Amino acid sequence: MYYSEFIQNDVLNCIWLDVAEKRMGVAPQSTSLFSYCDRRSLNSILMLVSLLRRLLLSDKRNHLCPQKLLIIQLIWILPYVLVTNYLERSLLAFRLACYTQSDLLSHTPYATDTEQCVQRLFSGQRSTKEACSLKEDVDLILTPRLPSHSFDTVIVVRSAPKASDYRNYIRRTWAKDAKGYAPVVFAVAKGADLSKEAKEHGDIMQFDYPDSYYSLSKKMTMTYRWFLTLPTSITKLVVTNDDVVLHVQNLKEMDLPPLYDTWVVGKVSRGYPRLIFPWITWYVSGDSYPHMCYPRFVQGSSMVFSRSAVKEIYDGVCSIPLLPLDDVLMGVQSLCLPFEQVHREGFDVHWPNEYFVVFHHQYERYDWKRLETLYNATAGKTRR
Repeated sequence: MYYSEFIQNDVLNCIWLDVAEKRMGVAPQSTSLFSYCDRRSLNSILMLVSLLRRLLLSDKRNHLCPQKLLIIQLIWILPYVLVTNYLERSLLAFRLACYTQSDLLSHTPYATDTEQCVQRLFSGQRSTKEACSLKEDVDLILTPRLPSHSFDTVIVVRSAPKASDYRNYIRRTWAKDAKGYAPVVFAVAKGADLSKEAKEHGDIMQFDYPDSYYSLSKKMTMTYRWFLTLPTSITKLVVTNDDVVLHVQNLKEMDLPPLYDTWVVGKVSRGYPRLIFPWITWYVSGDSYPHMCYPRFVQGSSMVFSRSAVKEIYDGVCSIPLLPLDDVLMGVQSLCLPFEQVHREGFDVHWPNEYFVVFHHQYERYDWKRLETLYNATAGKTRR
């Protein structure tokens, strides 16, 4: 191979040229890059490579040293503990243990029969015949006005009754991006008089029961029921929260499974332990869920449903024992009901990277002003 084939206009060629001259005892055919190559930087890089080589390779033979390789594999733990938040640090050991639970990491259903599946998943502690309040008749206090033009997608934003600042932030930003593609509807329950806001914007869907964090599963069930009353030409339901930045263009262009299949697309998380501390928001008791680890579940901040998945989940919601966390409940449902959770990289991120569909901070509810700034710096650029 001719050395000139490696000559390109980047720093890697500087490194290669230096190696060729110093280590291989040859003179490259072209030395034009040497004029801007920083010899000190190159020497530093070579020293680093040499150090890594000594760390990873055994002393006598150029074979990987298992003991040293193990140290390198575990060396990330210290910076992880120093940088991550308290909750993540506390969960590290549990998460590592959860990654050994192969049956809960799998997308394979526990059993084809729902009763058998529930008995196995809940170790006989709970039953499909438990009282279910999720499908109780709930009136709609306020009904949204949907556009007259045809559309195949609806975006439902879960919001608290008094979170009008967040709803207005969305109306000013990515809800405008969704015009012509999908109507944006805010799903709330009781807790404030929203009749004036609903009259002005026509995008409020208010259910007649008290709103709270622990009633999200009920809000989801009521959203499923409302969606299934819409024409069958509306094939996709997008559910998100009001403290997100939604990149509508990336949502429209996202690769989805066939519409006739039964799926929920989002960020599929795995290896999450059940939190056993009662003072934490995401606490679930051992009586409610007996295992240390949860099954795979789509992060609850945002997800996309096919119409058939909405129907399967709604029809079977009372056959699965209720859990207080709506996204974990969906993970349990996916093991016992006929729908699939599909992961898409970059769908739900904690920091707006070059590509994302939804930005949502996992442990902190960002102020709406901060979200609007992030929108203008990312998704908002495509509109301008």
